[in-house]
Amino acid sequence: MPPTCGPLPPRWTQPSARSKLDPTSVFCMWRPFVGESCHDTQATARLYGIFVHQAYRYVRTYRMDCTLIKGFVGTMMVLETFHVILCMHVCYFYLATNYLNSDRLLRGVWSINLLPATTGSAIFVSQAFFARRVYLISPRYRLLVAAAIVLSFVELGFAIAATVESFRMPSFIQFWGVTWTVSAAFGAAVASDVLLTGVLIYVLHSSRTAFGRTDSIIDGLITYSTNTGLLISVFNVLSLIFALILPDNLIYAGIMIVATNLYANSLLAVLNTRQVLAERAMDRFEPTSFRIEKASAHGRSRNSEAEQWHVPQVRTTQ
Repeated sequence: MPPTCGPLPPRWTQPSARSKLDPTSVFCMWRPFVGESCHDTQATARLYGIFVHQAYRYVRTYRMDCTLIKGFVGTMMVLETFHVILCMHVCYFYLATNYLNSDRLLRGVWSINLLPATTGSAIFVSQAFFARRVYLISPRYRLLVAAAIVLSFVELGFAIAATVESFRMPSFIQFWGVTWTVSAAFGAAVASDVLLTGVLIYVLHSSRTAFGRTDSIIDGLITYSTNTGLLISVFNVLSLIFALILPDNLIYAGIMIVATNLYANSLLAVLNTRQVLAERAMDRFEPTSFRIEKASAHGRSRNSEAEQWHVPQVRTTQ
């Protein structure tokens, strides 16, 4: 039977509290994370299944995409596969192999140590993809794209630093002193997401016309962009908050795991909805709501690239 949990020391990072780490206290400290890790691993497996389905659909439908886009999808597939393997190993290692083993529960394993770097890499790839989309909208947004990329590199750097520190400090008690690296990583990720999503929504809103059918398509794109960015930002903010206020609890790690899957699925969702939105736009197309221009060879090439990246290219009459 599991031991009965009594009052826990107020702060495990304090020297006075570390001396009270008996097996029962260790179990009680880990109990919230036990249930959280089970649910998060299940959620990760389900979201990974959705991601694999989207990847299969993408490969079957968009075989003519450029090499760069295929590179983004392939890299994300490798990272997501490795990510779900790490989550499953963490769950099995702590909840099956070493359950109630207080000495082992306080020490990290290679899979949980690699999670910050893997998560940071997946987030970086996704943000790089969306930054490329914003860059293709117009050259005047280059400074904003550059700022978002810098924030993405900051996020990746702190995530790698967290992994390095976790290997250097094998005990969770030691690592709790540097959980600020996780908070910094997600703070940078939130800032980059808000910047990229804000630019995209501004461009879409500026493309509104006086024609209801055209505006309905734009409203749908704005809603989709807002909902996708908002959901990811909520998980990132929660990870940031829990890492700050509860550094001696791994709840923030569970939220971080789910956020990674959302980034991967949002990337493929953008790519896979191109054909559907294009068909809907053609059904509702009104010639008088757009300006027809004679495009140069460079312009046609840029527009073709923008279509592949699902970039909004709506130009209204003046």
